Amino acid sequence: MLCWTSGPPDASEAWDPMDPGKSLNRPSPIGVPPLADREDAEAAIAGFERDGFHGPLNTYRAMQPYFDQAGAFAGAKIRQPAFFGFGTEDGMIRMRALKEGDLTAIVPNLQGYLPIEGVGHWPRLEAPEIVNEALVGFLGRAAAL
Repeated sequence: MLCWTSGPPDASEAWDPMDPGKSLNRPSPIGVPPLADREDAEAAIAGFERDGFHGPLNTYRAMQPYFDQAGAFAGAKIRQPAFFGFGTEDGMIRMRALKEGDLTAIVPNLQGYLPIEGVGHWPRLEAPEIVNEALVGFLGRAAAL
């Protein structure tokens, strides 16, 4: 999953949530990708091999109650200072390509919008310098308000 959801795979092979042939359930052609800490990845793999994938799946199983409760906030605007950074190669972004204008309608105090080219679902791991610089700048501006 770390490999297929990151930026490095060629676009023709990358995870595509709309294409079952490009699922996350495929062996990584490169093993643990360079964006991940090898020891952390190996510990997670050992845990999944031992206990299965029940914990992460339970997140998705529990989404409907979350959506039901969140319905009370339909149409609400997020008024706090906000920052939205994302990898342009993230399959989730491809499902719903949010443009900055889409966000400003519901997040009127959007202070930053940062598409990071060539990065996938893990921007804080794939491009930590870019993410950290952007967030420190955002926090500095927010603190000055």
